[in-house]
Parts: sequence; C-alpha cells; structure tokens
Amino acid sequence: MEVMDALDDKMEANEDTVEGMFEDWEENDEQFWEEVVKAEDEMLATWETQGTTDKMDKLATEIDDSLRAAHNSMIKIKSNLSMRKKIFTQSLS
Repeated sequence: MEVMDALDDKMEANEDTVEGMFEDWEENDEQFWEEVVKAEDEMLATWETQGTTDKMDKLATEIDDSLRAAHNSMIKIKSNLSMRKKIFTQSLS
C-alpha cells in the first residue's frame, strides 16, 4: 500500500510539473508576442516621425509611374511595329 501511495504521489508531482511547464510555456509565448507587437509598433512610429513612411509611399508611386510609362511605351512600340508590318506587307502585294 505504501508503494502505491508513493507512486500516486510521484504521478501527481509529475502532473503538476508538466502542467506548470505548459503554463510557463504559454506565458512566455504571450510575453514574446506582446514584445514583438510593441517593437513593431515602435518601429512604425519611428518610421512615421522620421518620414520613412512618406518616402516609402513616394517610392512606390515612382515605381508605379515608371512601370506604367514602360507599359505605355511598349504599347506604342507594338503599335508602330504592327503599322510597319502592314505597310511592308502592302508594299509587297
């Protein structure tokens, strides 16, 4: 009977240890994510006050404008090539 009581006590102690481990793990995980979110918020606030966000927005606009201009140029080139092809094929007829 003493062996069974000792075994039960040991199992309860092990269960407490495992439960505590998972509680600690969850608490550490929550703290980690709170720190990550806080650091991200601070970083974004710094970018805002330093003007980095505005610079990023301006750069995105410049890139978009450049890509749009390149697209329009390619359309003109394609149109010119089509026109030249028509003229060339008509002159051969």
